[in-house]
Amino acid sequence: MYLYQIMKQLKNTILFDSKCNLCSKTVKRVMKLDKNKLFTFISNNSEFGQNIIKKNNLNFITTETIVLFTTEEEFLIKSDAAISIAVKLNPLFVIFNLLFVIPKVIRDKVYDYVAKNRYKWFGENDNCEII
Repeated sequence: MYLYQIMKQLKNTILFDSKCNLCSKTVKRVMKLDKNKLFTFISNNSEFGQNIIKKNNLNFITTETIVLFTTEEEFLIKSDAAISIAVKLNPLFVIFNLLFVIPKVIRDKVYDYVAKNRYKWFGENDNCEII
């Protein structure tokens, strides 16, 4: 029943790569800062995460980016997702909205560079430490 409820209401759900140490540590930090329990977290490597990926035709992006569902069928990826998560976490983080001034193509190139090298720089694990 709980999984069905999440699937029906994906708003503020973060889909992340639980095999990536950088991603897992970032999610742990978000969980710690998320005092109002705004976000739900789902590993893209879990069975449920895979179902969400298939339902939303996200196979081509989910191993390379974090996904923030803003509604059941709308989502943000890459730098848009990262900035939006930060801004929602704490009113003081509204300053991160200034990053939207940087053209998306530039922000996403930086995001892609880190994403491409994240396993090499931070390592990977075989199972999810978080969920």
